[in-house]
Amino acid sequence: MKKQIELEVPNDFSAVTLKQYVQLQKDLDNNDGDTEAQDAFLVYNLTGITPEMTKELDSDIISGIRKDLTKLLGKTDYELQRTITIDDVEYGFEPNLSTMA
Repeated sequence: MKKQIELEVPNDFSAVTLKQYVQLQKDLDNNDGDTEAQDAFLVYNLTGITPEMTKELDSDIISGIRKDLTKLLGKTDYELQRTITIDDVEYGFEPNLSTMA
């Protein structure tokens, strides 16, 4: 019997929580040198697909998900946001501290 599931694969960091990102970095560091384990943690931490579910999915699907997530982690051309709003409070960032009086 086939089962249909719906997955959301993030395509930018706005869809990744800080908790997910921190846990992913921790798991990647703990498994340094073991690319298979790192791939499994990458998929699990960013999509929620467990190793048990991975075994049931087509290898092409898992490969495509890994490719998309690896591409996400490789993005480095993000524009600097000078202000952010948290709980209705606006915070700013001044990259040139020497110009502050």
